[in-house]
Amino acid sequence: MLREELANNRPKEAVATMAALMLSDADSVIAGLRRGGALRASRYGYRAATVRKVVKAALVLSPYVGISSTAHRYLESVLALTTISPYARQLRRSISARIHSRRLRLLKTLLVVVNLRFSLGRAADRESSPESLDYWTIEEIAEGYSLLTSFVREEGGISPYMWRLTDEHIASPYQNVYQSLLVDAMKLKQFADAEIMIDGLPYVAIVQGNKVSIAAEDAAVEKSIRLGYIQTDVQSILRTMELRREGEEQGLRIRTIEEFVRQAFDAGLGNFVGIREEPIERLVFAIPPDPATRDYLLHSGRFLEEMAMINSAGIDGFYAGDNVEQLAVTERLTVLDIAKVQRLFMIIDLVFRMKFETFPDGERRHGLIARSAIPVMKREQLLTTLKFVLPDDRAEEVLDFLTLSDKENFIDLQYRPFVESDGWYAIAPAVVGKSNLIRNIVTANRLRTAENTRDDPMQRAVSEALQEAGFEVRTNITMNIDGRRETDIFCRRDDQIFVFECKNSYHPCSPHELRTTYEHLIKAQRQLDIRRAWLQRPGNQEELHRALGWRQGPVDKIHTGIITANRAFTGYRMGAHPVRQAHEFINLLRTGVARRNDGASIRFWRAPVFQIDDLVDYLEGESIVRAQMEALQPVTWSFQIGGSELAFESYMMDMRDSVRILTEMFPSQVEVRD
Repeated sequence: MLREELANNRPKEAVATMAALMLSDADSVIAGLRRGGALRASRYGYRAATVRKVVKAALVLSPYVGISSTAHRYLESVLALTTISPYARQLRRSISARIHSRRLRLLKTLLVVVNLRFSLGRAADRESSPESLDYWTIEEIAEGYSLLTSFVREEGGISPYMWRLTDEHIASPYQNVYQSLLVDAMKLKQFADAEIMIDGLPYVAIVQGNKVSIAAEDAAVEKSIRLGYIQTDVQSILRTMELRREGEEQGLRIRTIEEFVRQAFDAGLGNFVGIREEPIERLVFAIPPDPATRDYLLHSGRFLEEMAMINSAGIDGFYAGDNVEQLAVTERLTVLDIAKVQRLFMIIDLVFRMKFETFPDGERRHGLIARSAIPVMKREQLLTTLKFVLPDDRAEEVLDFLTLSDKENFIDLQYRPFVESDGWYAIAPAVVGKSNLIRNIVTANRLRTAENTRDDPMQRAVSEALQEAGFEVRTNITMNIDGRRETDIFCRRDDQIFVFECKNSYHPCSPHELRTTYEHLIKAQRQLDIRRAWLQRPGNQEELHRALGWRQGPVDKIHTGIITANRAFTGYRMGAHPVRQAHEFINLLRTGVARRNDGASIRFWRAPVFQIDDLVDYLEGESIVRAQMEALQPVTWSFQIGGSELAFESYMMDMRDSVRILTEMFPSQVEVRD
């Protein structure tokens, strides 16, 4: 009822409903509104007047009905964030007017811009102006495009005719309307992300003048999230460097796809890109018809990006076999299948980009880019293209998984990069080639969740590492622990018991996905709270030992922890329970060696061999965890939405400072690799 009253802008009824709800069970009511996002202004066209009245009424009632400090902070945060809503509403209206005036050319022209950003792959520069695309990450730019696509769909729908035309003046410094549209859409997306953060994560919004800051209630939350993203990026770079180094040691130089295509282009591949004059001048790339040439392009060897992607897929999937390429992504598709699709579209993008460079006349070149960079084709044509690299049934499945149809509610270009309308498909080849399609296919189609713990490869890998380190390990134990419950891992060594809950999900790439990860952690915290309390009561340890077949007696030291597949929240504590990433956890048990950001190795065990205290230190936040956290420095990034400023309080890592801290903490263990 309240949602309906807010949506229909009925303040009197909404306030009355809120008051009645507060009188029943205020904390539960507020928690429910928070879970459902009922107080997000973005859900009501950024109209916040009624939301503000409802929240103010709740705050007035709060001393009389009694609400928790958490609920009070949440209501204050909603009130703070809604001070931006009038400006966000104005911005939305401005976007709508610009969409209306350029409707037929808008989506394809913007997709050209997005594709170019992915093709060049430049990192975001937070020191530049937020009004420039250089300020934003390519992922944020794709999100902005996705939001604009949803606006176009809301305001009359998408027709195939929209994929025929582009604005040829897109590169003109006087035609920055497309850049401003993307920037403004990204601002609204960040505003919506801020709403999700205060709704579903332990974050607050604070007003200071015309500035609203989004910050974690506990700095350790934001630190652990940023550390997870930094570790993910650093690991990707180090793995790629390691692959290249291993190749060089074997006398091989592993080429990138761009190096390969550049060589092929100079050898004649560029001749397969021709000019079509009708109905308008544009470039068309015909994949070579000769089977030998086609196979050379699409099936020969493995390039550095592909090897890194396949290697990462095996690591992220905790794959223990030798043939990672055949690791299943869906029922039919394998990692290798996805790599083939991405190579195909990377080649298409690179060949076009190199051909554009051959036109010295800037105006003509920019026109050709606008008209040619985004292939538009019928379903049959796209299937034929995919069948160059995949069998028929797999080509059909890839097309289904990657298609953003008119019926699809969830719009995200990186998850579904084949944008379809009435049987026509517009494709940004660089977006297809450079997105994490393995992760995105699995996530968008809910093919893997953190709750699938039976025969979970991550849990199995953790258990095996514990056994190798001398622990007695039992997994997936169901017994009466204040009710019939299943526990992922019980283990014991040196008169100490450890209880672990495992959560296996991909690394979150948005506040919405981050919220899902956090909800899994909350569930794990509750599970471990019950088990810890049960184990501390007299007689229960003996019952556990009998159930597990352990012959030793009760212990005084009981440790708990949450082991996650992704790196978000690594280093954080959910109540009494530390959150640790599985690969890092396994590495602690097996080697005690970590690579610094400069590539050198350090050992952080207390002694040359693993001891139980190494694990205790790690779980208690000492050793390598403390070193990583200390290397994080506060940073704020912000932008204007009309007369307000929206700021995000975060952290960054100075890589040189990180090396210094690790060297000081482990001075005698540094091993510099030649």
